[in-house]
Amino acid sequence: MELRERVVLEILSQRTYHVLHVTVDPIVNEHGDIIGVVQLIRDLDDLRRTEAELRRQQHFLVNLVESAHDAIFVIDLAGRLVWSNSHLSTLSGRLISELLGQSYASFVSEDQQEEFDLHFKATTTGETRRFEASIYNAATGDERRVVLTYSPINEDGKIVSVLGVARDVTEEKSIAERSQQADKLRALGQLASGVAHDVNNDLAAILGRVQRLMRNPDYSEMRQEFEVIETAALDSAQTVRRIQNFARQQGQADFEPVDLNGLVRDAIEITRTRWLDDAHSRGIKYTVEFEAANLPPVLGDGSQLREVFVNLIINAIDAMPDGGPLRVSSTDSNGEVVVRFIDEGMGIPRRIRERIFEPFFSTKGASGTGMGLAVSYGIVTHHNGHIDLESEVGKGTTFTLTFPMTEMPAGIAPARAAGFVGPLKVLVIDDEDVVREVLSDLLDEQGHTVFQTATGVEGISILERDGPFDVVFTDLSMPGMDGWAVARHVRERFRVVKVVLVTGYGVSVTAPNDETGLVDSIIGKPFEYDDIANLLWRLYQK
Repeated sequence: MELRERVVLEILSQRTYHVLHVTVDPIVNEHGDIIGVVQLIRDLDDLRRTEAELRRQQHFLVNLVESAHDAIFVIDLAGRLVWSNSHLSTLSGRLISELLGQSYASFVSEDQQEEFDLHFKATTTGETRRFEASIYNAATGDERRVVLTYSPINEDGKIVSVLGVARDVTEEKSIAERSQQADKLRALGQLASGVAHDVNNDLAAILGRVQRLMRNPDYSEMRQEFEVIETAALDSAQTVRRIQNFARQQGQADFEPVDLNGLVRDAIEITRTRWLDDAHSRGIKYTVEFEAANLPPVLGDGSQLREVFVNLIINAIDAMPDGGPLRVSSTDSNGEVVVRFIDEGMGIPRRIRERIFEPFFSTKGASGTGMGLAVSYGIVTHHNGHIDLESEVGKGTTFTLTFPMTEMPAGIAPARAAGFVGPLKVLVIDDEDVVREVLSDLLDEQGHTVFQTATGVEGISILERDGPFDVVFTDLSMPGMDGWAVARHVRERFRVVKVVLVTGYGVSVTAPNDETGLVDSIIGKPFEYDDIANLLWRLYQK
């Protein structure tokens, strides 16, 4: 005190055993003499408890923010990142230290810049904005789908920065989109299958009649005209089958081991005129490279998968109007077979990527049907596979197709060349006169004895009255007694008789209540002369 300076002490109270913080300041008069002191005593235990509580709360808040599964960050009014939790690093694939001080646009693709700027500017005026966006992950190369919320941060009634919360919804979006796409395809397939049934009945009559005329020597001079009709009918039948893919009418039980590498090579060869000959005539150069791994066979339908590969190659060529490389590769890992198609074309904007697999959605104007990728999606899904898309505007597109490796079922053997069997005694039951008559005529031409009727009830009477029979062909959809009821009655009363179900709905129809063994085979409409002969041959080779 003699130096007229403040004295600060910490002492332990002998009465309360608390630590006391003591400050002593001298009181000096105008002559410079100390005339007294001011002493301030504070209980440090309460202060330290308060500080400890503040540190605990601060630690809790930090842990709370870091434990959140969302990326939480703060952007200043200039659009620069000033703070973030660690999840932004996980989402973007970059260190927080790299992002701090950078514009939020550094991890936003060019096609989203305008949208981000719009929401950011609105937030700086006091609005709260919630929107969906995509963030590129620099570490993995993936594009992550996020839901972003921008909220203004106020201090003293003035907006000083923007709080951002980004929730990764990539997996949820993917599952929802696949479910939504499956629902759309299922609805379209159900609608199309009813139409396909009626069209197939008409095509069966047209195809059967024209093939009979083609084999008649009296009409040899008109063979070329008949071939045109036959080709048109077969093309129409193929179109109907493509539509029926939406309803997944072809059963996986009919799948066979297929070589995906071989199907890709077929697709490249089929499209060669498009990317080589036609392109060269226009002065455009494309290169198509295929890097194939040694893949195990996959159960599937070769023609359908080949159609998918052809469609993806054509789409890639269309995406590179000035030419460029298309790289195709196949690999297998983790129980899956993967086929990728990578082009360096125009890329696909995000708003289009979200609809790219929708039926009838097309970016090609009048020249596109919007069915190619929708059909491809349906085919791949029907094979228990996935088709995924990655694209960036101006940098190209990658389609990735994955199929599960499947153990080959026992008993799969190479198909044998078909021949003729017979003569057989056959009953044809169909309420469509033209279909029944053309099927009966085709069977008659192959040397079989044919009975026919329009109803299931009458068919059963013929079996009992004019038997024994070798084969019954019965239509599925008939009033009164349908094809399943006919088959059930035949199985109960005439066990040795073969039953063939004839349907315009596709060969994957299943028996009610999962009854097994009701029919020996199913044939779809329209059918050809050889289809009938081959079917009977297979039935009697068992």
